[in-house]
Amino acid sequence: MPDTHAFGIIFVIYNERIGDVSPLATKNKAVNNSKSSGAKRFQTVIAAFVCFHCPLVASAEAIPHATRKEMGIVSLKDYRWDGSKKLELKDAETGAPEFVDKKTLKAQTMENLAEAAALQDKLYAQGREGILIAIQARDAAGKDSLIKKVFGQLNPAALEVAAFKAPSKEELSHDYLWRIIRTVPPRGKIGVMNRSHYEDVLVTRVHHMEKGYAMPSRVTDDSNFYPKRYQQIRNWEQYLYENGYRVVKVYLNVSRDEQKRRFLDRLEREDKHWKLSVDDMRERRLWKQYDEAFEDAINATATKESPWYVLPADDKWFTRYLMSEILLDVLMDVNPDYPPLDPAEAAKVPTILAELENGE
Repeated sequence: MPDTHAFGIIFVIYNERIGDVSPLATKNKAVNNSKSSGAKRFQTVIAAFVCFHCPLVASAEAIPHATRKEMGIVSLKDYRWDGSKKLELKDAETGAPEFVDKKTLKAQTMENLAEAAALQDKLYAQGREGILIAIQARDAAGKDSLIKKVFGQLNPAALEVAAFKAPSKEELSHDYLWRIIRTVPPRGKIGVMNRSHYEDVLVTRVHHMEKGYAMPSRVTDDSNFYPKRYQQIRNWEQYLYENGYRVVKVYLNVSRDEQKRRFLDRLEREDKHWKLSVDDMRERRLWKQYDEAFEDAINATATKESPWYVLPADDKWFTRYLMSEILLDVLMDVNPDYPPLDPAEAAKVPTILAELENGE
């Protein structure tokens, strides 16, 4: 066996879009002098090397989660909920894995977004499919900065961002999807929602707001009020999918400690005072209730066609990397292309070409 003291540990990140394993993040660590520790680390290197060169590994799903974690493989599968498993937030990660390299992933994020921008251009030109991304989170989880840093790299002409606050009097006089439907972009564009229709099964549930709605008692007193809303949301998202839209939902999973740190930062920094809300801070008292509301909403509405992604939000650079992977993954699945020249326009080309060549 080679002297393991001469080796760093090589980690790989699984790229599920194209079905291969590629070396992406490398983080050298000191190798323990003990013989058993050295053997274990060497086996990890060999496992990563074998997976990289083995054509039989067609997807990250072929590798158990515990094995992927030991090998240093990051897969979107670990953050995706599509109805095949149940979410329990107590088990969900809030920070970046220790084995990933920040500098490498930040560079990869920009590469992903450059590729996504090129695909967005084709999506816009083709105009056959639309993409709708709903971002939900607790306060101070980083929704605004995520949208700015990730989606700010795209063509604004083919991007629409909608931010939802507490509903207005007019909005409350309509069904809860009314204000959401009005912001769905035309096919060919990417729509991003900073909060979304899920507010009406999250904050409304935690505070029992349905009891104060100007609606008949047969609706507000229904013990299945929220299960029915989950089904309505599933149906609407399926309707969008069947009409040419990809719907992706993202939950930014910030830890209680990190949220506290960010709230204190807002108190101390004048340039962040505009974000300060005492009411938002008081919502921390209802942490458990929000956990239950998010879990129920995600588990009830996660489908293969319209999945949820629960992303660690304590390390913003890692959240942005994963969001860039999700965006690129969706665009590659759509696989847009520039449309061919219209036959009627093509028939005019020889004439106009002759005019241009003759200097007219």
